Amino acid sequence: MGMCRVDDSGRIAHRAIFDALGWGPGLKVTMDTHHEAVAVTPSADGEHLVRLRGSLALPFSIRATCGIRTQKPVFLAAYVAGNLLIIHPADVVARLLVRLHVRGGRDGR
Repeated sequence: MGMCRVDDSGRIAHRAIFDALGWGPGLKVTMDTHHEAVAVTPSADGEHLVRLRGSLALPFSIRATCGIRTQKPVFLAAYVAGNLLIIHPADVVARLLVRLHVRGGRDGR
């Protein structure tokens, strides 16, 4: 897991995450949106490439669909066994955690 900011051109960079997944520069990946998340998986037919220093450009259409904005943090979750990277806007993760803890904590639901 990790966090990073989306730069002005829509790139994310987190070398440790890409290293943990074993994803090096030039790897083709596919991006699929699921609600407010992006699922990234390696694919021989992938239209996107992992770049140097563990970076990946998120196209505007993907960012817009998932509510990812430039200069805002994103949460990265690497599922190494599944060769999968999930990207969430950090505010979505924070909202989910608050809901989980408020329901399970204070009001006992």
